[in-house]
Amino acid sequence: MPIHVHTHDTAGTGVATQLACAEAGADIIDCCIDSMSGATSQPSLGALVNALHGTDLDTGINPNQLARFGSCLLPVDLVAPACSLLIDTH
Repeated sequence: MPIHVHTHDTAGTGVATQLACAEAGADIIDCCIDSMSGATSQPSLGALVNALHGTDLDTGINPNQLARFGSCLLPVDLVAPACSLLIDTH
């Protein structure tokens, strides 16, 4: 049976918790795009992707592409240039 871990980052330890769960063999760990993560939300996807990058648990997600995507979730007046770059490259 797959192990799916869901937690929140209320105490600021969510990233460490999810990393420990991944290392212990969890099949799925919940996380949230950086601009919406932390506190009562889930741990940061960017932090997890970067922490696991180049390890046996590498997610295969390109950290640079992820950072660009996260900027699309900022207030509307800051979004247009970043999102148009992301859309134009795909």
